[in-house]
This record gives sequence, structure tokens and C-alpha cells, in this order.
Amino acid sequence: MLISKNPRNRNGRKRTSFRKQVLKRDDYTCQMCGNFKNLEIHHIKSWHMYPELRWEVSNGIALCHKCHRVAERLKLFFKRVNNKWKTVGENYVRKQM
Repeated sequence: MLISKNPRNRNGRKRTSFRKQVLKRDDYTCQMCGNFKNLEIHHIKSWHMYPELRWEVSNGIALCHKCHRVAERLKLFFKRVNNKWKTVGENYVRKQM
């Protein structure tokens, strides 16, 4: 198997390991709505702006496809408090869903 040497490559072993660790930590559940289907990993701090954090598990959060789109569109910021994820603008987001 060929692995790209491009540091922007979103595929490969690092991505797979990162994804598995984030999903396990978040109990294979969307951290916004509780869904457990169609899960994706959202980078809390931008993939492009923070390349040094791309594969840090603490910079990832499990979201379902729908919530991931909302988070990207609203540029939500996530913060872990008392072992739970909190969002800036959480009330607004929940009303939209």
C-alpha cells in the first residue's frame, strides 16, 4: 500500500488511529445529539490553521454527519468540561436540530 508523504493527507495510518481513539473516547456517540450512526470526526481547532494538532486526540470530537455539517457551518467551538463536551452557542444549535 502506498502512503502519501503529503502532510495534508487525510488518509492513512495516522488518520485511522486518530479516528478510532476519538470514537472510543466519545463512546461511539455523536457528542451533540447522541446519535450513533454516520459518525465523523470534527477537528475542534482547524485542520488548516493548526497542522500540529491534526492527529491529537484532544483536538477531535465525534459528531454524526448532520451535526458535523452544523458545527462546520456555524464554526462551533467545543470545550471539554467535567468529561463532557460543551459548545459555544449550544442553545442555538439545539433549537436548529
